[in-house]
Amino acid sequence: MPTPRSPRQEAARRAGNDVHAGRRLALAVEALGESLDANPALPAAFAPHANALAHGRSTVPADGERTDFPARVMARVEAPHVDEPDLPAMARDLEAWLGADLTRWLADDVARLVCDAAGEAVRDAVETAWEARADIVDRKRALAEVYGRWYAEGLGDRERAVFLAASRLALEEACDRWCALGCEGSLDRYVSTWQRAAAGWAEKALGTAVDVAVTDVTRLRALQTAAKEIRAEREAPRSLPRALAARMGVEVAEVDRLLRLEAVVRDRLDPAALLRRRWALVKPIAAAVSTLERELGRMPSVTEIAARAGVHDALVELVLEALGDD
Repeated sequence: MPTPRSPRQEAARRAGNDVHAGRRLALAVEALGESLDANPALPAAFAPHANALAHGRSTVPADGERTDFPARVMARVEAPHVDEPDLPAMARDLEAWLGADLTRWLADDVARLVCDAAGEAVRDAVETAWEARADIVDRKRALAEVYGRWYAEGLGDRERAVFLAASRLALEEACDRWCALGCEGSLDRYVSTWQRAAAGWAEKALGTAVDVAVTDVTRLRALQTAAKEIRAEREAPRSLPRALAARMGVEVAEVDRLLRLEAVVRDRLDPAALLRRRWALVKPIAAAVSTLERELGRMPSVTEIAARAGVHDALVELVLEALGDD
């Protein structure tokens, strides 16, 4: 009977498998570039990009950095991802690597392309690259779904659909970019970072995001510091806004504005309210922590808590983070 792996060994094994899957995608994209480069039907305008793909010089996103994530999330909501697409849809799934124009040409002309041997080679290469990309995305689907459910828990159907669409889009972005960067570092950490960004895209798409300017972040901190100092003094001021304005060296109107902004931020990001909304996810983990502490006589590890609660490690980390903020 094989010796069970330690959590560290299991993590190393998974990381090695991620790198293998990432390199498989990179090689498949190179093969796609080679088939395009060799196809006489390829328009001359796309030849430099096809040659770059063929020689492992992929840049993701191919068209340069994009900032329209909220709009793309809503487009995904209206046209959900299909796990078994046709060939044009496969080409569109590879847009991060191919770029919008080359993708459009492939998707529009794929029926004509497959009429000869060169076209068949392109078709086979598209299918192979799509399958390699689907494989690495599927490897991290469970991790992304943890974040998607965490941010969507307790929301209405429409809001939930937007958060889940954002989660899926972020998963694909993370996998494509990680592979294009040479599969360096932890893919799990990369996916998690993009999942947190996805929550912001969803809020902007829904119009519920609280955007605080960098200058206001500094002023809010100064406001909180001044309020703490004033409340610590023996005699309470007749007017807190006037006292804050004098302490901060600003107009009373500015203090009033900052107080209103602080109230909005506090209402939207109240840790206690967020925990109540997500209590269905929090409760089994909190119970597992309490039980394991009594049994072990120490704070259990994330892996131990996840095993007892029957959940993903990432969900335990999110819950513990939220409880620590409360």
